[in-house]
Amino acid sequence: ENYVKKENTKMVWQKEPNEWLDHKQMKNLRKRMEEKLGVDLTGFDMVTLHIICALETAVPRLHSHSHFCDVFTSPDDLYITAFYLDLLRWAGKMMPEAVDSSCVLLQDGLQFLQTGTGASLKFAHTETIFPLLAKIGYITQGIRPKSALRTREFFGDLTPLGGNFFLVASECVGEKGRFIEAFLNEKKVELPTCPSPCKLETL
Repeated sequence: ENYVKKENTKMVWQKEPNEWLDHKQMKNLRKRMEEKLGVDLTGFDMVTLHIICALETAVPRLHSHSHFCDVFTSPDDLYITAFYLDLLRWAGKMMPEAVDSSCVLLQDGLQFLQTGTGASLKFAHTETIFPLLAKIGYITQGIRPKSALRTREFFGDLTPLGGNFFLVASECVGEKGRFIEAFLNEKKVELPTCPSPCKLETL
């Protein structure tokens, strides 16, 4: 069965993200930006401007200043357009079928850690990490149109450009088995189902 089902020519998983484009906060932001620019904008126009702003600030060596970010009346406005993108990511990447499919990747990694040495590397789009983080319990709270703009668990920048997730196995003198540490974007994180020190056999 396909992950995406079509209903009345519109993808079901885009329903809530598209509803956000007509939300009061988006409409107010659009009005402020139209007054500033002197042109009519759609919700998709605003999201596109947000994406270009994000790309320019992601490469500071090429762009010391982003004129597209200046289009927004306040840095806080970026939370409004980012919310649409995160709703879209959640709806498209975190459906149960996608989360369950990450079992293959997780099991492959754990099997290697049991006896392997060196490194086993897997490369894909960074958003492949989202379902995996949900499967291990790192992401538990969903995002809905009524979720808070700032104080929420799920943010799209959990997997930025070059985002990564890896598990490291180590052995200690006098201890049986291997211990596991998890890293998200080169920063150590706790595995919710296996607090430190986490033994591989209990993961």
